[in-house]
Amino acid sequence: MVDKFARQLSELLSGRQIPVSQFSKRNTKRLQTLLETGVLEEVRSGGGRSYTPCNRDALERFALKEYPTGLEVSAESGGTPRSQAVATYRDAKKAGSTDAEVVQLRIGSNENSKILHRNGEALPIVEWCKAADVAAIRLDADFQWSASATIAIVENLEVFLHFEKLQFPTDLILYAGGKLSGRVLDWLTSPGMQECRITHFGDYDPVGVDEYLRLKQHCPGRVEMYVPENIDVLFATYGKAKLLEDSSTLLIRLREEHDATVIQLTTLMDTHNCGVEQEVLLIPQGTTP
Repeated sequence: MVDKFARQLSELLSGRQIPVSQFSKRNTKRLQTLLETGVLEEVRSGGGRSYTPCNRDALERFALKEYPTGLEVSAESGGTPRSQAVATYRDAKKAGSTDAEVVQLRIGSNENSKILHRNGEALPIVEWCKAADVAAIRLDADFQWSASATIAIVENLEVFLHFEKLQFPTDLILYAGGKLSGRVLDWLTSPGMQECRITHFGDYDPVGVDEYLRLKQHCPGRVEMYVPENIDVLFATYGKAKLLEDSSTLLIRLREEHDATVIQLTTLMDTHNCGVEQEVLLIPQGTTP
């Protein structure tokens, strides 16, 4: 399907008038320079207003700048999403997302050698991680990864890389890198992942707690959040007020939740007026600031 703005530019280049009302606010803004320089003119047309072309050569140069591969380029012309966005708009970010992503994994302390499968075939992820410590899989529509395992989903890189220091038993450790993508969530909710039990390791702040709820909503009955027994001491000792300042609106919403873990953590946030970053879990026991 051809981009709507490209189609409108093509019509203007053919000499047609186009009603102003057919342009979105964003695309009207893109035309502003053309109107100011007289390349286009806004004229009365019937009971409304229309744009009419006044300088075809200048309009053609503008169209080429906006769409380097031409105005008839199709979204289904075969490139990858971001290469197609560069070809069409000169901007890879216009694609929004890629058609695949890399998921980083480590093995946990549990003795489970057949925890990950691709299209029914067990993969040697234990051997991969023994050789390189970290393994990666490509997640897209063609690779049907499945597992029957316990999975620790870790928000921040340092905790992911030093997870063994937590002495938490699990089969797989998955690096979230902050907020999980929609593609990873879809994978975790797919039929091949229904036997997995998930523990979320996030910051003890509104954003981390909200991500736990997001994961729980997608995988009901299979998700819990890791909260150490001394969490109240960690709040009192290592709390950071800015973690709440940046998420005050989110905290208001979280106070309305009935999940026991959310109630526990939001109460601590309110009591100490702070949040705690998950790297606190790596501080050796008995250490004082």
